[in-house]
Amino acid sequence: MAAQAQAAVEITAERMRRSADGALLAEGAVHAVRTPALVADGAAMQDAHTVLARFRETITGKRRAFRFVLAATPEGLRIARVREVPPPATLPAPAPSSAVQKLLDRWRRAWNRHDAAAMQALLASPAAAPLARWQAAWARAPREELFADRLRYAPREGIVRAEGQVRLRAPQGEGRAARLMLWLRRPRMEAEDAAWRLPDGKRLRARRLIRKGEHLFLAEEIVFTRCPPEAESWRLRAGHGRLDLANGWFTAKDAQLELGPVPLFWAPWWRQAVRRHSGLLAPEFGSDRQRGSVITLPLYLAPRADWDATLTPTWMSRRGLLAGLELRHAARWGRFRLYGEGLRDRQRGRNRNRWALEAEARLGPSMRFTAQGEGVSDAAYLADLVPGRAQTPYLVREASLSGALPDGDWRLRAQMLQNLARPDLQPATLAVLPELSVRAAPEIAPGVSLELAPTITRFVRRTGLRGTRAHMRAALAWRHEWLPGGLAAGARLGIAAIHWRLRETAPVRASLAAPFASLWLKAAWERFFGDLRHEVALSLRGDFVQAREQTRLPLLDAGLVPYGWSSLATPNRFTGGDRLERARRLSLVLTQRWQRHEADGVRELVRLRLGAGYRLRQPITDRRLEPFFFASGWEPLLAALTWHPLAWLAAEGEGEWDLRARRLVRATGTLALTGKKAGITMRYWETRPRFGAAARHLSAHAHWTGMRWHLAAGGDYDALGRRWLRAETEVRYRHPCWELALTGFAERGFGAAPGNRGVRLLLTLAGLGSLGTR
Repeated sequence: MAAQAQAAVEITAERMRRSADGALLAEGAVHAVRTPALVADGAAMQDAHTVLARFRETITGKRRAFRFVLAATPEGLRIARVREVPPPATLPAPAPSSAVQKLLDRWRRAWNRHDAAAMQALLASPAAAPLARWQAAWARAPREELFADRLRYAPREGIVRAEGQVRLRAPQGEGRAARLMLWLRRPRMEAEDAAWRLPDGKRLRARRLIRKGEHLFLAEEIVFTRCPPEAESWRLRAGHGRLDLANGWFTAKDAQLELGPVPLFWAPWWRQAVRRHSGLLAPEFGSDRQRGSVITLPLYLAPRADWDATLTPTWMSRRGLLAGLELRHAARWGRFRLYGEGLRDRQRGRNRNRWALEAEARLGPSMRFTAQGEGVSDAAYLADLVPGRAQTPYLVREASLSGALPDGDWRLRAQMLQNLARPDLQPATLAVLPELSVRAAPEIAPGVSLELAPTITRFVRRTGLRGTRAHMRAALAWRHEWLPGGLAAGARLGIAAIHWRLRETAPVRASLAAPFASLWLKAAWERFFGDLRHEVALSLRGDFVQAREQTRLPLLDAGLVPYGWSSLATPNRFTGGDRLERARRLSLVLTQRWQRHEADGVRELVRLRLGAGYRLRQPITDRRLEPFFFASGWEPLLAALTWHPLAWLAAEGEGEWDLRARRLVRATGTLALTGKKAGITMRYWETRPRFGAAARHLSAHAHWTGMRWHLAAGGDYDALGRRWLRAETEVRYRHPCWELALTGFAERGFGAAPGNRGVRLLLTLAGLGSLGTR
């Protein structure tokens, strides 16, 4: 049987009766639900489309007001843009129509309903709206559920008494007790022989537990821990305890910390963070060839909700004391992170330091600022002091400010590089300070747009180079589609121009202009065979660029990338903005794809791409950058295959075949076997020296995850030099209450930088310290 004693409490039990004093007595599988229901005080129309409704909670008496925006649609009355506003003293007149009032009444009655049928009631139509659509996700009021063997509820006093296997669910967590008293008119609870579990897993047991307010607990003869009952590794016993969830602290008197069955130490007063607070983080121990024995003990500082800092002192037996500081800030406008570290290196006999910066900000609705970068005091810093970074060739520092235009976008950026592989070439390393680029493509007719892309770049070198390069690209583009996207064609006709103005040993001025034209055609066909889908796509492209030879023109940031798929989709194979390739090329790409529709999505079974290019006449563009070029005729053939027959098996391969030499000049392959607990990924790539930097590498990574164990290993092998470049293995044991991770690594240095090898050890006790883990 079920009864509703008030609008705020619903009680279900096997047996229920009322006593002489009016109290409700329930026995046998008692289930009581308390939610602060809302009662309408009234509603009024403010204008033709806005309704202001005011409600009062039955328990706390708090008044809340909501503003609705109503719109009449062919399907009925539609409610959108709902927000809570400060409740007014009086409601304006006039009163809403009967249809609006019925809609508000139906929402009020469904406020405290929890089952799916009640949610459907939100879509029920009032008299004036056959299909009223609700676009707001209503914020539910706090809900408490009580389960017990016996219950006594006194409506006049507003007190619920429960006994026998009592269980209470609340937003602050879940508790069990032998006996419990619950006040409905104020957030107070008293329990005996109680155990309370917080949403994040922390638990406390007490002989007597009192909840004063929504976020404050007082306890006597208490046991506090983060461990689950079946694997309790550490606990804190105390005579009296106070758990303040609002401020995030647990304080205790007469406290004793126990590790397993062994008491470690006693303290007259103990303070423990239960959420983000300042304190010590988990220490890290390690040993490697470059640093010696390593001990790290971070200190976390949280002065404000949107600011924090981590001070990380690291003692190294061979180098000395390394001090690191990380500052972080998070706000509505963006985020910010700054890290810096430094030491007096005993082995090298000088001061050394490193810094890193990450920033992102939204400056209005259409403007964005980003900055990121890293710098070191000397080229060997990463190889000596940062495990896993010995093969880093460059450090990049870049900042950009970008925004949106009605038909395009703009960006202002600056970039600097630090050369770690060749520090002797650092004075000749180019810096961009700054660069302004604009892209706009306004539509001047249906399917026809005018594309404009000007770029102005200022270059700087330490060797004395100061200069500016202006790049302009203007084109008239046409695009049209037939058969709802199955067939599309387009053309582009324009001109590209470059102008240099440099000062190095002598002033230099040079210009280049090149008209260009591009034609392309794309077609796609598809067919379905039940759950299978077969697609065939064909892409044809022709590029013609009339440019003169550019061997003697200024060369700042241009380079020739290896031949590949990007060569078939662009008329210019050169990177940077200093070169315009003299192209007369036709390219073709054929794609076949088989897909299967499954319960969890679409899986691509087979994907095959074939690409080919034909040069009508290909003169040299720059003899310094093109030591080898393809003569007129067919370019190397490209092929790429993706094979995914099973959910746990996937393979990919890509190759480049030289028709003239009749041999494979570049190949890559990847094989991945992944399951729920284990997986392995292997990758091989090879490049012939005539078509790029000679390389033959093998990379492999594997992992296995059990109930508590996690094993991982991986490495990179240089088959051409017959040596390992990097290897790493990790063994991790995850206990419900603590975690132990052991990592071993070995790596070779990049260029003249030394290599390194060593081990790291990290032990974390869940719930101890400030955050427990980093």
